[in-house]
Formats: sequence, C-alpha cells, structure tokens
Amino acid sequence: MAMVLALPAEIQDGILVLDDVNHELLLRHMDEITKAVASSVSRMHVPLENVLKLYGDTALLSLEMCSDVLGRKVVEPQVSGEDLEAIARCINEAVAEVQNAEIDGELKTFLLSHLLAMLQAVGEVRIRGAVALREELDRITGSFGRRRDLFGRLTKNEPTWSVFASVLSIVASAVQVTALMLPPAPEASAPHQNTHTGTRIITGRIIEPPEVIQTVQ
Repeated sequence: MAMVLALPAEIQDGILVLDDVNHELLLRHMDEITKAVASSVSRMHVPLENVLKLYGDTALLSLEMCSDVLGRKVVEPQVSGEDLEAIARCINEAVAEVQNAEIDGELKTFLLSHLLAMLQAVGEVRIRGAVALREELDRITGSFGRRRDLFGRLTKNEPTWSVFASVLSIVASAVQVTALMLPPAPEASAPHQNTHTGTRIITGRIIEPPEVIQTVQ
C-alpha cells in the first residue's frame, strides 16, 4: 500500500524535473489525486465502481496528460514478466546459498536483508516500473560503500560473492544499467560465469577508486 500512496509524489517529481512543460497545468489537480489515492487505499474492500467515483473527470484527465508527457519525455526500460521470473528465481537461489553459507552472522543478516528487499522490489515493478529495481541497486551499492568492511568480507568468500554478484548482474541487465560502482575489494577474484542466467559477471576487477561489475548479455 505504501508504494501506491507514493505514486502521486513520484508523478509530481517526474514532471517537475522536466524543463519544457507547463508544470502548473499538469499538476493542478495533484492534491485532489493524492487525496483520492489515499481514500482508495482505505477502501480496498469497497466495489471498484465506488472507488472510481473518488476520481473526478478533470483529475483523471490530468493523470492521462502526465502519463502522456512522462511516456514521451522519460525513456523507461520495460522489464518483461519472463525477466521478472528469472530475477526472482536468481534471488531465491541466492537466499538459499546465503542461508547455508559459513559466514558470520552480521554479514549473513546484511545480505539476506538486501536480497529480500530486492525480491520485494520485483513485486513492485508492475506498479512502479523499473525504478523499483534501480532504487534497490542504489541502496545495495550505497550500503557497500558505507560498510566496506562487510564488502571486503563478502568478496573473500567466493561462493557467496558469486551468487550475490549474479543477482546484481541480472537485475542491472534488466534495467539497462551497464556497470555498478562498488568500493575496492581487498582481493581480486577470477571472472565468474553465471550458468543460471547466462549473464557474465566480472568480479574483483578493481578500477581505482571503485570496482565495477559489468553486465554483458
């Protein structure tokens, strides 16, 4: 429900970053839309026709205009249902690997929390689009930057690092991110081929200052 409530703000933010559009015209009914969305969420068990009455014709037209503008101005990669299934499968395999890995409890909790958050992002794609996956990638790389000690411990465990890197790579490929910037690992490892997805992951290739995971189809 939280991601539904956040949609009006995301639409508004998307419109405001565009320079050559009439912001006031497009966002004139956004307050009305925000209230309608909040009321809709609180009436999940009410018949759909009653929920639709919360949205006036002008508000719906405003949404259509915003959708048209964002669709033409913002190129959003489309993630297919097949890709989402492959990502979910890869994540579940990684979760099983991490759960059984002989690593310290702090690192295991750290990895599992990010894997489960990525799995949740997969479910949000149908509503929020590829941005849900990109945001989670950003959180993971940001976390590695803040906790370089954890990243270093992860890269020293080749089997666990390989499956986790596989998740990063398949997600990055799906949302058309060509490289992920990670902090330098203390030790380099050989390139790893993910046999499950066919995505090649270059791990441990350190480029100063950070390391790059490249995704190649």
